[in-house]
Amino acid sequence: MPLAMIDEARRSIAPEQLQVEELLSDIRREREQAASARRSEEFARREAEEIRLRLAERLDRVDDERERILDTARADVGREVARAQRLLASAEQEVEEQRLASAAEKLQQAANEVALLAAPSAPRVERRRPPSRAVASSAPAGPPPRSIRGGDLVWLRGMEQPGEALAEPDARDEVEMRLGGLRTRAKLSQVERVQRASSIAPEPRLVSANVAPLRDVSPEIEVRGQTLDEALPTVEQYLDDAFRAGLPLARIIHGKGTGTLRRQIRDLLSKHPLVKSYEQARPEDGGEGVTIAHLAL
Repeated sequence: MPLAMIDEARRSIAPEQLQVEELLSDIRREREQAASARRSEEFARREAEEIRLRLAERLDRVDDERERILDTARADVGREVARAQRLLASAEQEVEEQRLASAAEKLQQAANEVALLAAPSAPRVERRRPPSRAVASSAPAGPPPRSIRGGDLVWLRGMEQPGEALAEPDARDEVEMRLGGLRTRAKLSQVERVQRASSIAPEPRLVSANVAPLRDVSPEIEVRGQTLDEALPTVEQYLDDAFRAGLPLARIIHGKGTGTLRRQIRDLLSKHPLVKSYEQARPEDGGEGVTIAHLAL
């Protein structure tokens, strides 16, 4: 169209109508901008949701892996604890067997000394001859260890003299018995032979004699400052001497320190066949630094 006609048409439009047209144009532009902003916001929301889902999935995988690692660690620890418990039980059994063998050896020595006092005129070589194991081994095998009754004679592995059963075996397969002047407990696995009390023929009455006690045995011993390797054998020898000397109790001075020596000595006393019980000294007598052992006289 000719420009003159367009200009004429524009001049014929009222200013209010031009303002409405401009307003509508602005509204259309703002609507387009709002729609574009909504599209951008929706895109950002969907992207954020995808990221959240990926993070949640990854967190679940991390939790599963953590639980798997913890379960594996718990199983490993359980196996190690069970293995340590088995080793500890085996070590305790070996220690008990060694102590029982040591007690049997000391009883044999005491029996030899009694024999010397009871028959002073006998030839020296005959007086020191220990009881022969061939006598025990040549006798009938006897009833099984589980059927032990009070009064039965029981031979333990590694011992040359029998002990007297004081009761039937308990639920832990242990039997209480008397070995000479000592009371102890032995496992049925250590029993070599059993002889019923009813089948024991009466023996000639033996001449009784008291073993002469050791002289000049102090009622206390001090191992304070010594190492475990030095102190424990010293305490064991002292207990043997104190028992043979007839002392009712013995004071062991070990000091306080870190407490390691005290714990080891008391553990030794709790398992020693010559010790009936032990206690800590009174505060005015040394307290934690002194342990008093009551001997099984």
